[in-house]
Amino acid sequence: TDDQRIAAISLAALSSADLRLIDLAPIRDRGGFVAALAESLNANPTPSFEALLRQWNAGDVLVLDPVEHLQMEIAPLLERMVVARSVRVLAASRCPLGLSGESLLRLEPLPIADAERPLDSTAGQLFRRLVGRDRIGRSLPLGGDEVDAIIRAVEGLPLALEIAAAQLRHLSPRDVLRRLRQEYVAIQGPGPERQRSLTDAVST
Repeated sequence: TDDQRIAAISLAALSSADLRLIDLAPIRDRGGFVAALAESLNANPTPSFEALLRQWNAGDVLVLDPVEHLQMEIAPLLERMVVARSVRVLAASRCPLGLSGESLLRLEPLPIADAERPLDSTAGQLFRRLVGRDRIGRSLPLGGDEVDAIIRAVEGLPLALEIAAAQLRHLSPRDVLRRLRQEYVAIQGPGPERQRSLTDAVST
């Protein structure tokens, strides 16, 4: 179900391993996926998949979302990554991928109302961890109403928190919030489509 979508983001945020997040939405075929893998490794021009495979280390984390439209094409490649290089694949999907050792995780939106301010809530603690990861590479301000408003706007959805944190690499909290609000006005109604749209709003 869509409630499973990127549940593993929370686990990835706690990991000390190298983590790479690839948005599969614009990718339409196997070749596009291999090119995205190469880009995540800063490999240019794109080498063969086998050459890329050798650049992954045991325990590295590959986060993919969404997977459904590419499942048949990329599942064999992901299986190779899991079996040959012990890469951990965290995939947002409505159905299992059939990979070796696959586990299915389900995660509801993280609580926001369990603290006086959103940044101190369960969702806010994840957001802090995501922003503070070494891969961000620099100190970022976490105070102010804008950060609280970002956490409220994405309703504690782990994937949306992940993408918002990544946006803070090159945008201020105010700019991220403005972008989110501009897209959010068109989003209405509960359920899976709303969750997908919230993610799109942050990543646009």
